[in-house]
Amino acid sequence: MLARLRPLTIMLALCALPTATLGQDTTAPGTGGGGGPGLALELNKLEEIEGACRAYFIVRNGSDTNLTAFELDTFLFDPDEIILQRLALPFGGVAASKMRIVPFEFQLPCTAIGKLFVNEIITCEAGAPLDCDATLTTSSRAPAALDY
Repeated sequence: MLARLRPLTIMLALCALPTATLGQDTTAPGTGGGGGPGLALELNKLEEIEGACRAYFIVRNGSDTNLTAFELDTFLFDPDEIILQRLALPFGGVAASKMRIVPFEFQLPCTAIGKLFVNEIITCEAGAPLDCDATLTTSSRAPAALDY
Protein backbone atom coordinates (compact mmCIF):
# COMPACT_ATOMS: atom_id res chain seq x y z
CA MET A 1 0.00 0.00 0.00
CA LEU A 2 1.28 3.45 -0.90
CA ALA A 3 1.32 5.74 2.15
CA ARG A 4 0.69 9.41 1.52
CA LEU A 5 2.67 11.98 3.47
CA ARG A 6 1.68 15.58 3.61
CA PRO A 7 4.15 18.43 4.00
CA LEU A 8 4.53 19.49 7.61
CA THR A 9 2.04 21.94 8.96
CA ILE A 10 2.83 25.64 9.08
CA MET A 11 3.21 25.36 12.86
CA LEU A 12 5.98 22.75 12.57
CA ALA A 13 7.61 24.68 9.77
CA LEU A 14 7.67 27.82 11.91
CA CYS A 15 9.54 25.93 14.60
CA ALA A 16 12.07 24.37 12.21
CA LEU A 17 12.87 26.95 9.54
CA PRO A 18 14.42 30.40 9.81
CA THR A 19 11.70 33.04 9.56
CA ALA A 20 13.32 34.71 6.56
CA THR A 21 12.78 31.66 4.33
CA LEU A 22 9.15 30.85 5.11
CA GLY A 23 7.00 31.33 2.03
CA GLN A 24 9.61 33.50 0.34
CA ASP A 25 11.73 33.07 -2.74
CA THR A 26 15.18 32.23 -1.38
CA THR A 27 17.10 32.88 -4.58
CA ALA A 28 19.23 35.89 -5.31
CA PRO A 29 17.55 38.55 -7.46
CA GLY A 30 17.95 37.84 -11.16
CA THR A 31 19.23 34.28 -10.70
CA GLY A 32 15.94 32.39 -10.62
CA GLY A 33 15.53 29.18 -8.67
CA GLY A 34 15.84 26.77 -11.52
CA GLY A 35 19.57 26.50 -11.98
CA GLY A 36 18.83 25.17 -15.47
CA PRO A 37 15.91 24.06 -17.61
CA GLY A 38 13.49 21.49 -16.24
CA LEU A 39 13.01 20.27 -12.70
CA ALA A 40 15.64 19.58 -10.06
CA LEU A 41 14.96 17.78 -6.79
CA GLU A 42 17.56 17.92 -4.03
CA LEU A 43 17.58 16.08 -0.72
CA ASN A 44 19.19 18.88 1.23
CA LYS A 45 19.20 17.72 4.84
CA LEU A 46 18.16 14.91 7.18
CA GLU A 47 17.42 15.89 10.76
CA GLU A 48 16.68 13.63 13.76
CA ILE A 49 13.57 14.74 15.66
CA GLU A 50 12.09 12.73 18.53
CA GLY A 51 12.61 9.26 17.03
CA ALA A 52 11.72 10.36 13.50
CA CYS A 53 13.64 11.83 10.59
CA ARG A 54 12.78 15.15 8.98
CA ALA A 55 13.94 15.35 5.37
CA TYR A 56 14.26 18.74 3.70
CA PHE A 57 13.81 18.73 -0.07
CA ILE A 58 14.45 21.61 -2.46
CA VAL A 59 12.43 21.60 -5.68
CA ARG A 60 13.76 23.90 -8.39
CA ASN A 61 11.64 24.72 -11.41
CA GLY A 62 14.06 25.97 -14.07
CA SER A 63 11.40 26.10 -16.75
CA ASP A 64 9.34 29.09 -17.80
CA THR A 65 6.17 27.16 -16.92
CA ASN A 66 4.43 27.19 -13.52
CA LEU A 67 4.24 23.75 -11.95
CA THR A 68 0.85 23.49 -10.24
CA ALA A 69 1.16 19.98 -8.75
CA PHE A 70 4.09 17.62 -8.29
CA GLU A 71 3.92 14.25 -6.50
CA LEU A 72 6.41 11.38 -6.49
CA ASP A 73 6.20 7.66 -5.77
CA THR A 74 9.31 6.98 -3.67
CA PHE A 75 10.99 4.13 -1.84
CA LEU A 76 13.21 4.42 1.22
CA PHE A 77 16.14 1.98 1.37
CA ASP A 78 18.37 1.15 4.33
CA PRO A 79 22.18 1.41 3.97
CA ASP A 80 22.27 -2.24 2.76
CA GLU A 81 19.81 -1.48 -0.11
CA ILE A 82 16.84 -3.21 1.58
CA ILE A 83 13.48 -1.48 0.99
CA LEU A 84 12.08 0.07 4.17
CA GLN A 85 8.97 1.92 2.96
CA ARG A 86 7.07 3.10 -0.09
CA LEU A 87 5.71 6.65 0.10
CA ALA A 88 3.88 9.18 -2.03
CA LEU A 89 5.46 12.59 -1.51
CA PRO A 90 3.31 15.57 -2.60
CA PHE A 91 5.49 18.64 -3.22
CA GLY A 92 2.73 20.98 -4.35
CA GLY A 93 3.35 23.67 -6.94
CA VAL A 94 6.48 25.62 -7.85
CA ALA A 95 6.36 28.83 -9.86
CA ALA A 96 8.39 29.16 -13.05
CA SER A 97 12.10 29.89 -12.41
CA LYS A 98 11.64 29.52 -8.64
CA MET A 99 12.47 27.06 -5.89
CA ARG A 100 10.51 25.66 -2.96
CA ILE A 101 11.65 23.97 0.25
CA VAL A 102 9.42 21.11 1.37
CA PRO A 103 10.00 19.14 4.61
CA PHE A 104 8.63 15.64 5.25
CA GLU A 105 8.84 13.46 8.35
CA PHE A 106 9.65 9.76 8.13
CA GLN A 107 8.81 7.63 11.17
CA LEU A 108 12.25 6.06 11.49
CA PRO A 109 15.71 7.28 12.50
CA CYS A 110 17.73 9.15 9.86
CA THR A 111 20.60 6.67 10.24
CA ALA A 112 18.26 3.93 8.96
CA ILE A 113 17.94 5.69 5.58
CA GLY A 114 20.63 4.90 3.04
CA LYS A 115 18.84 6.01 -0.11
CA LEU A 116 15.60 7.53 -1.37
CA PHE A 117 14.58 6.32 -4.81
CA VAL A 118 12.07 8.12 -7.04
CA ASN A 119 10.19 5.21 -8.60
CA GLU A 120 7.91 7.34 -10.76
CA ILE A 121 6.25 10.71 -11.09
CA ILE A 122 2.65 10.33 -9.92
CA THR A 123 1.54 13.87 -10.74
CA CYS A 124 3.18 16.60 -12.77
CA GLU A 125 0.72 19.32 -13.72
CA ALA A 126 1.90 22.50 -15.36
CA GLY A 127 0.38 25.57 -16.98
CA ALA A 128 1.91 24.50 -20.32
CA PRO A 129 3.42 21.25 -21.61
CA LEU A 130 6.36 20.17 -19.43
CA ASP A 131 8.09 16.79 -19.79
CA CYS A 132 8.79 16.11 -16.11
CA ASP A 133 10.15 12.59 -16.78
CA ALA A 134 12.75 13.84 -19.23
CA THR A 135 13.82 16.92 -17.27
CA LEU A 136 13.81 15.75 -13.62
CA THR A 137 17.28 15.57 -12.09
CA THR A 138 18.10 14.53 -8.52
CA SER A 139 20.93 15.25 -6.11
CA SER A 140 21.66 14.95 -2.40
CA ARG A 141 23.66 16.96 0.12
CA ALA A 142 22.52 14.62 2.90
CA PRO A 143 24.24 11.36 3.92
CA ALA A 144 21.49 9.43 2.06
CA ALA A 145 21.48 9.32 -1.74
CA LEU A 146 18.55 10.48 -3.88
CA ASP A 147 18.18 8.60 -7.18
CA TYR A 148 15.77 8.60 -10.13
